[in-house]
Parts: sequence; structure tokens; C-alpha cells
Amino acid sequence: MEGLAPGIRSEAERWTRILHDGGPRSLPRREGTVWLHLNGARPALVGWSGRYDHLREVTRDDIVTHLKALHGRHRHNQLVALRSLFAWAKRNGLVFRNPTSRIKVRHRSRNRRCRRPLRRGVGRGLAR
Repeated sequence: MEGLAPGIRSEAERWTRILHDGGPRSLPRREGTVWLHLNGARPALVGWSGRYDHLREVTRDDIVTHLKALHGRHRHNQLVALRSLFAWAKRNGLVFRNPTSRIKVRHRSRNRRCRRPLRRGVGRGLAR
């Protein structure tokens, strides 16, 4: 967890330990899931470590600003990881409010294709 502020690093280490080993009210996660969450949250945590000492200083605007630069699967994975981290921090009294609450992952509809008008003469016999 190099590059993180000491307060953020200790909180993130506790979170990953609970993810890996489980806790009184949580089951252990598979190692791949722990790595996915850790790698998803790490870029944001490194960026915030330059400005903040603890997770409780991170605001919703910080999270939204971080996510605006991301698209697709990267955005989804990082938001899921940050939701997990801040939900854990809220349950354990490390943050007062969960800044990731009510941030939606926007899924692109598969039916939203660029529609082109039909060429002349194509489809005339269809609408009778």
C-alpha cells in the first residue's frame, strides 16, 4: 500500500484484511475478489492521499470527480470497490456518512444503436 497517507493506508489495510479473512458479520471473500476491490480502490486512494489524511475527509464531490474520468468497466469496478470500502468504513465508525451512496453506475442500453434512415426503396413492401 505504498503511496498512501498513513491514516488512509491503515484503514484500507483493515478493510482488505476483513475482506480476505472475514469478520464477525462478514464472510471471507475469494482472493481474486479482494485483489479486484483493492486494485479498484487504489487509484482513487493514491490521489486522495495527496490531499487528505483519513477517509472521513473524502467527499461525494471527490468521488464523482474521480469517476468522471473513467468509462465502462473501469468506472464500474472502481465504484463497486469504493462502495465496499466506504460501506465498511461507515459500519465501523470511520466515516460519518457514506459518500458513495446514491451514486449510480450508468449502464448503456444495448438497444441504443445509432439508427440510420433506410435507403430509398428498401422496406417499401413491409408496411402495408
